[in-house]
This record gives sequence, structure tokens and C-alpha cells, in this order.
Amino acid sequence: MPKLELLLATQNENKAKEIALLLSDAAVTVQTARSRGITDAAPEDGTTCEANALAKAKFIATKTQCWALADDAGLFIEALDGQPGVRSARWAGEGASDDTIIKHTLQRLKGKTDRRAYFKGAVALVNPKGEHWLFTGEIQGTITTAPIGPARARLPYDQLFIPEGKTQTFAEMSLEEKNQISHRAEALQKLKLFLKNTNTPEY
Repeated sequence: MPKLELLLATQNENKAKEIALLLSDAAVTVQTARSRGITDAAPEDGTTCEANALAKAKFIATKTQCWALADDAGLFIEALDGQPGVRSARWAGEGASDDTIIKHTLQRLKGKTDRRAYFKGAVALVNPKGEHWLFTGEIQGTITTAPIGPARARLPYDQLFIPEGKTQTFAEMSLEEKNQISHRAEALQKLKLFLKNTNTPEY
């Protein structure tokens, strides 16, 4: 059976690597939308991770008439009433650098003793007909008081987030280790089960 080709709606190369690795044992091939010449920014003005993931996947599916996959995630910090949430990439300012995002987050948490937080992620799959499916994942953890571990471009919170039951930040883990437990891994595992158990002519 031929593999299903999925176009990934992201310009974030590190995120693309994570997703491709997580889906490496599924009957799919993953390419970025950029490989098809799509460099336009997809809309991300939803109020939930699900809404943003769906908007991005529909944007790519409509432009290419191909199967599209998109994810959206947010870091929800208890002491900040759930901020930054869906605005995680933008809450330090539009186009803010990873370093600026890290500094802004730690400054907002200065003096806070409650460091609890969780990552929530949503993955949207859209076919050329416009039909869609959503899958979600979540992981609890705590925020450090300083960045720890090597930086991964456009994944600033990896240096700040220690998953529950672990002693290392995401940044200190290898991608393989992170992919065993992350919110993105949980959502994509649900996607893989869906693909395995679903038979459609397009496959």
C-alpha cells in the first residue's frame, strides 16, 4: 500500500524534525509546505490550540489540494492564570527572539513560588475534501528559574520546562527521549492509531 503524503503546515524546522521522527513508523511521508513553494504564514488567530491547528491545516490543504497536517501548542502557567497559552510564540512581542521569550517568561514569574505549568498540543489532519480530524495531548510539569540545556531554535520553552516525574528539561533530553513523553507525541500517537485503523480510498 502506498504511503499517504502529508504536507506539514510549519516553517519551524525543529518542529518539522520532531513530527517527522514521531511519524517515522507510520504509513506516511511528511514534507513541509515549503517544499511545495508555500511560504505564506497560515492564520493563527484562534483562541484554542485546536482552532489554530485546524486553521493552519485547512490553509495548506486548500492551497495545495493535498492532505495537510498542522499542530499548535501552548504553555499554560498556573501562576500566570494560564498565560501564555495559545500566544506562547507571541506573548513577548511579535517576532520576539527565543532569548527574549525566555527572559520575558522568567521575569513574569519572578517571585512566584508556584512553578506548575503544562503543555497542551493539538494536531489537525485535513484532506483535500476539507474533512478534518483533531488529536490532542498534554503534559504536566514545572518551570525552572533559569534556562537549562542547549537551545533548540524556535523551541524556547524546552529550556524552561521540566516534565512531571523527570529531573531534566526538554532541552536536556534527546529528541528521542522528548518524543516518548511530550504533548506532541501523545497527540501524534492518537493520529497514528487513527491512520492505522481507518481505511479511505485516498490512502
